[in-house]
Amino acid sequence: MSEFSVQDALLIIAEQKITVREMEWIPKKTVSNPQWNEFVSACRIQSEIREDVMFRAQFRPARVIVVGGADITLSEIFNCAICVGPHRILALDSEDTAHTNKIGIGRPFYKQKLTGRTHLHLWTEGGYGYAEPIEPPLLSVESLIADFLPRANLTLLGSFRHPLKGTQLGLNL
Repeated sequence: MSEFSVQDALLIIAEQKITVREMEWIPKKTVSNPQWNEFVSACRIQSEIREDVMFRAQFRPARVIVVGGADITLSEIFNCAICVGPHRILALDSEDTAHTNKIGIGRPFYKQKLTGRTHLHLWTEGGYGYAEPIEPPLLSVESLIADFLPRANLTLLGSFRHPLKGTQLGLNL
């Protein structure tokens, strides 16, 4: 697949899909603390398991960093996407970082800076990078994935499982 078009993305998004694995969050290899967790599964479309069509969800818990004498609390970050090969064709991101659209000529938010917490990435001519705001913001990984599943025509095998389920959380004293 040398050129991946908007039509290619729309066809895959329109297909009914189901993950082939139950939700199991795995720590990503990273030096950051706290650790990123990730769930990845190939998708079944009709009777075919498509190893090139993946559902990916990522989560990083809230954390406190110390700068000088100040404690700064950083919110949870989470996202999910349908990926086809290396292409992230549909995604929802929830983070406190602004997003600027550098592609998407003719789209309503082209060249605009999105400052809201949650935005939807859509595949456009020119590829990945265009996003539109989601209001109200999705403030939990569970609500983000619940919102994403019908947009992507995707069903989870089994049920949603929170990435922190079973995790012992420490107290800040």
